[in-house]
Amino acid sequence: MPNTALFIKTRTMPGKRDEVQRLWEGHLKDRAQTNPAQEVYFFCLDDDDPDTLLLFEIYNDAAAMAENANSEWFAEYARQVGPLIQGRPEIHRATPVWQKLPG
Repeated sequence: MPNTALFIKTRTMPGKRDEVQRLWEGHLKDRAQTNPAQEVYFFCLDDDDPDTLLLFEIYNDAAAMAENANSEWFAEYARQVGPLIQGRPEIHRATPVWQKLPG
């Protein structure tokens, strides 16, 4: 089965991006770091919009991706971050067909 890429754009409430980043660091960063199914993970601050976060992930296992999305710890993160964001994040799933890696 091919890998699955996720592109996620989240707009925060004005001035709340740093607070959302701290919640991400407390709930998701270590899990992404240690999850072998998440082969690539970028957490980015949009240079053109101080209230936007951009994430890029590549999973090697669709079941592990679904497990993350449906976990209790992710639900707790979503509950805490919900009042700090504008609407629902924009999420795009994609199938990588080519990549350039360092080295």
